[in-house]
Amino acid sequence: NAQEVLEFSVTKAAIPQFTQQEVVIRRGNSVMKAAGLPDFQDGSLVINDFIGADGKSVLMAWQNLSYNVDTQMIGYMSDYKKTCWLIEYDPQYKIVRQWVLYGCWVKGIQQPEFDMEGGDKRQITATIAYDYAKMQMPDEE
Repeated sequence: NAQEVLEFSVTKAAIPQFTQQEVVIRRGNSVMKAAGLPDFQDGSLVINDFIGADGKSVLMAWQNLSYNVDTQMIGYMSDYKKTCWLIEYDPQYKIVRQWVLYGCWVKGIQQPEFDMEGGDKRQITATIAYDYAKMQMPDEE
């Protein structure tokens, strides 16, 4: 049910960033540079895949909305693009800042090899594409 609210135990997340294209304007013998379109880089999210929480299946279900491996069909953007929140907390679990990411979808999922000898926790990395992001500071009370 990817239409529901999803929460993950995140160990690492890329902070939303963008660069802007440059528009060169020529007037006579002069050259001026103006700001052009922004380009928001894909982000990554590293989550803990705890037994019972099954974060991998949740991410794969979301990714399946954009491309169904069984039918080999690409989905509708209205189904797979979601609004997401990336929230940074302090040690007392108070919100420090948050970003709203618009038009998010799972572009790829990377998972480690199975290793019976290692007792490490399983972590999954998801590459998240998004249209644009806005940072919000917590409300002052």
